[in-house]
Amino acid sequence: MRLPPVLLKTKAAQRRLLQSLPLLWIILLLACSRERRNPLDPETSLVKERLAPPLGMVAISGRGLVQLQWQAVSSQLLAGYALFRAEQMSGEYVWVRGDGDAGRQLTTSRTVFVDSVGLPVKTYFYRIASVDTTGALSRFSQSVAATPLDDQVPPTAPPNLSVVTDERSSSLILRWNVPVQDADGGELSGLAGYVILRAEANRGFLAPVDTVDAQTQEYIDADLKAATLYSYAIQAFDRVGNYSPPSLSVQARTQGVATPTGVQAIGAFGQVVVSWNAILEEDLWGYNVYRSRLSDVGYERLGAPDSPFTTGTSVYIDSSATIGERFYYKVSGISPRGESELSLTVSAAALEDLVGPATPEGRGGGGQVGGGAGMPPWPTATIAPSAAWPSMWSTGARVRPAWWSSTPWQRASVPMRTLRWRGR
Repeated sequence: MRLPPVLLKTKAAQRRLLQSLPLLWIILLLACSRERRNPLDPETSLVKERLAPPLGMVAISGRGLVQLQWQAVSSQLLAGYALFRAEQMSGEYVWVRGDGDAGRQLTTSRTVFVDSVGLPVKTYFYRIASVDTTGALSRFSQSVAATPLDDQVPPTAPPNLSVVTDERSSSLILRWNVPVQDADGGELSGLAGYVILRAEANRGFLAPVDTVDAQTQEYIDADLKAATLYSYAIQAFDRVGNYSPPSLSVQARTQGVATPTGVQAIGAFGQVVVSWNAILEEDLWGYNVYRSRLSDVGYERLGAPDSPFTTGTSVYIDSSATIGERFYYKVSGISPRGESELSLTVSAAALEDLVGPATPEGRGGGGQVGGGAGMPPWPTATIAPSAAWPSMWSTGARVRPAWWSSTPWQRASVPMRTLRWRGR
């Protein structure tokens, strides 16, 4: 039977068209009739040379975890293994991150892996594939399943906690080791992170200041008070929420000069008395006292301009304060290591002295107070009830009583603390 001329022309045209197509187009046309998949998919039929999948994988249930084991794949092209997990056997399998190269989807290069899922009484399904040096995966292994056991046991406390001072700042650096087991002596399960506990030494209890993940073994505690002693401890916790007891506490002191504490300002007659708790540091030079008419800005250092600090004691008397005007004060410590942070702000106003001392009482002579002959009226002044006494005492003021008598007694003044006085 002969074909119609039209069909012959059509087939001839098709043959000429095929002969004119590049080889690549022929391959693509042939591939259109087959099932198409991602060439890196371990189940695709286009990958001819691929690694064998791991065999003999087993899943062992533990407290809050599943331990998986399999047989090693022998190949020079092997880079590691990719583990996948699902919550149903026929569900979506998600790659499990481990200690391998995440860029090549490597979970691990070992034949044992612990999956700390942390959710007990829930069944998980696993498949595994080999990964070669190009990132291509083998076929998946058979699925295995396991159900993590309920975890009610916390980790042991992190061992070997240490803290050192950062010589360049007011920071402290903490380091510790990972717990090796749970509190009951069993295998460590589901470690999730650590809680950093801190307290100023001799001031309150250790309290949480931060939380870090399970991969962290160093912590920098920054922006602390200068020259201050701190205590630290660490707690470990697992994915279920079991917390270990705190580790043994350690202490360290930050760099710098301590900030003065207990600062007070008291207004007196014609002056303001500023005092604070002494800083107990052997290399302390002294203190700077700063004054301002405003509470937040404009502070200027008091004392001699050519002195490196205002005073060497823990009390400063500001006799240049304007009477009746409120001034604000801050104090810092000075040492060869620098100047501390400024203290808390205090304020006071100098008072006006409107009350004089009382009339001197008693007569004395012969070197005895209140009796004897040959002495003028004894200047034992009874100070009027006021704040004048501490003011006059601290400034070395003089009491100036006057006595008038016949010659040879003359008007005189004596120091405030004088207990005997002999005239000429």
